[in-house]
Amino acid sequence: MSRIMYHYTSGHHLPLIYSDEKLKTTESNIGSPVPAWEPCGVRLGPDAVWVTDVDDARACPLGLAGSYFDKTEVRFTLELGDEQVLPWIPWALNQGAHPDWLARLAESCDPDRTFVVTQSIPIHQWVAIHGRSAGAWKELWSRDGEEMS
Repeated sequence: MSRIMYHYTSGHHLPLIYSDEKLKTTESNIGSPVPAWEPCGVRLGPDAVWVTDVDDARACPLGLAGSYFDKTEVRFTLELGDEQVLPWIPWALNQGAHPDWLARLAESCDPDRTFVVTQSIPIHQWVAIHGRSAGAWKELWSRDGEEMS
């Protein structure tokens, strides 16, 4: 079975993602910044693509605030196999993340709506790309054959 999921990013990152024709994995936040919460450090766990079932990132906290670029500006609609989509907290605990670190991260997102995919997501699993314009979503690309606008 498959399900529709979403990945959010900034307009700044969009051209590179589009030219690569895949959403690449990135830091999974397994390592904490607190030495007492082992493991401590960056890039300690396997990288992942962060996805959600929330179709409007501004309607639900997803931990996207605080970045230099607005990571709610672009929304990828994805069709993913159920086996690809892993609930974030259980997955992160399985990778050895400290429970207190995960609790701290969960303060800025809805952990029940936050998932990871452990491999890059190729273009054939993209359904559409939308950009936020004047507060509304505008389609930039769809797999029905439209080019990026």
